[in-house]
Amino acid sequence: MLEEYFIQPSTVDRYRRSWISAEIEAYVVWLAGHPYSDRCIWRRVLLVFEFGEFASAHGATSIGPPSPGARSASARMKPNWPGPARHNRIRRGGPRTGPPARRSNADSGT
Repeated sequence: MLEEYFIQPSTVDRYRRSWISAEIEAYVVWLAGHPYSDRCIWRRVLLVFEFGEFASAHGATSIGPPSPGARSASARMKPNWPGPARHNRIRRGGPRTGPPARRSNADSGT
């Protein structure tokens, strides 16, 4: 099925050498059975392939639930990260505590 969407044999061979080649083939079959354009299939297959390479580089060896010793992404996050709401206040200079700013004539549109 890959040959129908990828012309260069080197591209097809590269996808087939991947450790998730069976999943890529199944995904292409599924996409082809639904109304997806060729361009969409090219992009999605490339994304899946690159994710497989990334996962392999970070220790993934099979498809399925993570091994018991695997650390989740949330476990690797910095514990003192302020979170989005506090982070936005810090970046913008903190909450406003004084009286509202006076509007000038330029702001009123007159």
